[in-house]
Amino acid sequence: MAARSLDQTKFQAEIAGASRRSKQVHSPDKARGILFAGLSMLLAGIIYPGLVSAANLTIKFVDADGKILPKVNVRITHLLTKHFEEEVSDGQGQVVLAGLTDGKYELLVQLKNFFPIKEEIDLAADQVLERVMFNQKFVDKANKEVAQAVEKGEYAKAAETVQRLLKLFPNSAVLHYNMAIAQSGLLNEEKATAEMDTAIRLEPGPKYQDRKKEILRDLFRELGQKALNEHDFQRATSLYQKLTEVDPQNAQAFYGLALALGHQQKYPDALAAVNQAIKLAPSEQQFQKVKEMLETNAKSP
Repeated sequence: MAARSLDQTKFQAEIAGASRRSKQVHSPDKARGILFAGLSMLLAGIIYPGLVSAANLTIKFVDADGKILPKVNVRITHLLTKHFEEEVSDGQGQVVLAGLTDGKYELLVQLKNFFPIKEEIDLAADQVLERVMFNQKFVDKANKEVAQAVEKGEYAKAAETVQRLLKLFPNSAVLHYNMAIAQSGLLNEEKATAEMDTAIRLEPGPKYQDRKKEILRDLFRELGQKALNEHDFQRATSLYQKLTEVDPQNAQAFYGLALALGHQQKYPDALAAVNQAIKLAPSEQQFQKVKEMLETNAKSP
């Protein structure tokens, strides 16, 4: 399959925007925070008497290369009581949050020049976690690796790298498009289609609609030829039919459909398909030869 170029320019802009947003740390007024925390603790004791167990949460922070990250700002908020704790990672990149009430928490992690982490944690006992934080340098490197992998036809490697980026930016239409390219290269029709549909949902308009047609055109052509080679003529028929719908001016699509139908002795439909192929590419002699063969076989008892 011919390598496709990735849509990187807009992605870089999206990343830059995310980076700027990550630097906007909103800190509440100290006195107000103490008052709110004390009130939350009081409410926890009165309204939520069952929340009495305590657990310790230890988190270690490293970058994509495994380097320890000190001075990481950590805020953990109990989703029920709204009581929160704030700490900063030490020289070993570690934060210890002791005596936390059991339950579900929102964890917010921020460090200058790194993308923030926001997730939910269900705490029922002591836990030790490690979290990897990513910066713009990692994103640029990963995006370059994806483009190189696609160019070399290393689609599994490309898909793996894009998946890592999608964990950071799940709502990036560009990344879902790039994943569709990788899945198309892996001949995974279902995943490629799903990724393109996600890109279209995130960024409506003709841009990704047109690119979906391009990806499906190449994918159906590759899969159709593969099915013919494996003598899976029923599947080949389905795939070439899809190709004619995506690209109705593609003579080779109708030619492949004619071959698949002819092998199933569905001669009237096969002849209709090859006639359409000839109409689209009248100078193609092979199409005429196949038509003659189909006409001869259709007349045989």
